[in-house]
Amino acid sequence: MAGTELKIRINNLTTEGSRLYNELTIESAKDTNILVDNEGKEYTDLRSGLWNVGLGYHNEVTEKFAQQSADLIKKGMFYLDNFSYKTSLFSEVATHLEALVGNYYSDVQFVNSGSEGIELALKIANSFNQKQPFKIAAFEESYHGSFLGGFSISGMDAISSQANNLTYSDTIFVKFPRTSEEAREVLDSVTKEANKLSAFVIEPVLSSSGVVFTDFAFMDELISILHKNDVLVIFDEVATGFYRSGKAFYKDYLTNKPDVLVLSKQINNGLLPFGAVVFTDTVMQRLRKKPIEHYSTQNGNLLGALSAKLTLEYFEMNSGYLESNINETIHAIQDVLHASDIKFRNLGLMFAIPLENWLESIEITNRLRQFGILVYPFENNVDAGITIYPMLTSDVDKTRSDIKRLSKILLRYRGVQ
Repeated sequence: MAGTELKIRINNLTTEGSRLYNELTIESAKDTNILVDNEGKEYTDLRSGLWNVGLGYHNEVTEKFAQQSADLIKKGMFYLDNFSYKTSLFSEVATHLEALVGNYYSDVQFVNSGSEGIELALKIANSFNQKQPFKIAAFEESYHGSFLGGFSISGMDAISSQANNLTYSDTIFVKFPRTSEEAREVLDSVTKEANKLSAFVIEPVLSSSGVVFTDFAFMDELISILHKNDVLVIFDEVATGFYRSGKAFYKDYLTNKPDVLVLSKQINNGLLPFGAVVFTDTVMQRLRKKPIEHYSTQNGNLLGALSAKLTLEYFEMNSGYLESNINETIHAIQDVLHASDIKFRNLGLMFAIPLENWLESIEITNRLRQFGILVYPFENNVDAGITIYPMLTSDVDKTRSDIKRLSKILLRYRGVQ
């Protein structure tokens, strides 16, 4: 390597849109949602990092983490092999997590990311399965991470998966319903096929595909059908978890609950790679008969666990404030978009503004960035556009002002103003 320069490759730099932010060199962050580039220009982050910095860049969690992580390092406790040893920190994280997810779930395994969490969930599904052949279902436009297993069941990546020979041979992609008629068709179809299915991996809100969701009654009935046929129900709440959907978890809107929850992103406010997979005692009892192995060097890394503990503590102690602030922020954004006659869809603090096509999504994203506003583009089988994921703790008046500014830029681009 002598005399050569190692090139940094981030994400998929061969596709249009992935270069959007690689041109931007961020040097610092200030307040809750402001990023500052190397020339001192400020940007309002309306995407919460990559949907994971829900509490903002500067808050009591980050302050406590700075102090307590330094204390851990001074003690030499920056790493511990959680396969071989125990520490009270793991138990504390599990206790706080149980307080949020509920005692319906009895076991947790720590991972490093949502993508890894899906890999573990797939192993659990394979071990839980008592049907042959192993068949797994997922929604057509879903996204379940960038590892091989998750990539192979991500409906939005199906073409790429097939081209790279990654798709499970027995993966069934189910249409995500957008109307009541489509919902009935999906439920009827699943009813006919459920006895052949081993597991269904569900992204309850298609986040990367532009905040596409259905009514809660559909999801409740779907889970009921699956459970009656001994189908393991896995919820990918990596994007929707920890108040992003308006409740602590999307599953809290439902009567019927999934068997496995895959969690990451806002579990620790994006401080370090961290995630968790929680599952019921029924799943655990089945796994005891057919155990699996899932381990990596950094699973449950201590600094990540500390960041999760502090974040989960914040969620517990401030649930009332969060629910109120989220509700006010939702209404503020809705009011501005309605007043500007801009079409949108949202669940909780997950907003999507449909545009004409993917190219316009890229152009609008670039235009907004030039004016110091950061959003995220999307494309699915039906439309394209931009998504807005404000911080959970954003000042309501400031967010209202930010969305007004965004609306004016968007309307000018369309030639309305």
